[in-house]
Amino acid sequence: ALAKPPSRALALRHVFGSQSGGGGGGRGCSTLVPVPGAGIAFAASAAVVVWDPATRPSPPQRFFRGHRDEVTAVAQHPKLDGVVASSELGFKPSVLVWSTSHNGGDGESKVIAPKVYLMERSVSCCSLCFAGENGRFLIAVTNDQNHSATLIVWRTGQVISESRSGPSSVFGMLQITEFDAQPGYGLVSFGKRHLRFWTLRDTGAGGDLNSNMSPTKSDVNCAVAVCGDLGLVVAGMQNGTLEF
Repeated sequence: ALAKPPSRALALRHVFGSQSGGGGGGRGCSTLVPVPGAGIAFAASAAVVVWDPATRPSPPQRFFRGHRDEVTAVAQHPKLDGVVASSELGFKPSVLVWSTSHNGGDGESKVIAPKVYLMERSVSCCSLCFAGENGRFLIAVTNDQNHSATLIVWRTGQVISESRSGPSSVFGMLQITEFDAQPGYGLVSFGKRHLRFWTLRDTGAGGDLNSNMSPTKSDVNCAVAVCGDLGLVVAGMQNGTLEF
């Protein structure tokens, strides 16, 4: 006779450690982000952990486990506290948008928007960025040969367009203007010996992305926007210097 399965099951309580630069994206890939009101969210294998380590006594960790493979990118919505996007490694990786404040009482965060599958042979998503008016769009940059940027209306899961970034590895992307300047919102992606400046045009019914590359002498490991109304970017270079 077959033995009966045990009446008890294992449950995830606490994750020690995190990962960065997963899925072939290399250094600079964002898998740890601050989440207002919830502390931080960081990738650990196929899970995203939400935790506030600064609070004492330390609260229990919460988890998002909607992915099937290693999480390679995480992004926090700029306007909606606790709304997070994450993506994964895979032949046709998915992007999920979920909320740290919506759960079923079991400590698991819940999906709040339709799942989006990126193009086949994407390998993984190396960067996620909410963009546009009130963060209406989500841009996913993948590790395919052209490092394609997929423009998504995240609330509906509608894929609007796919734009080529180029053969150079991309480490991250961020919005650098806070308003719809003519002819659109300004963004920058950064990575292997380059910065790429993007324009996101919101047409109401959809949108499109256009870009121009600016070569650099060294890899750009990180970037931050200063004075969002001006589009000023400070880039952190592999050689330890800062460039404006």
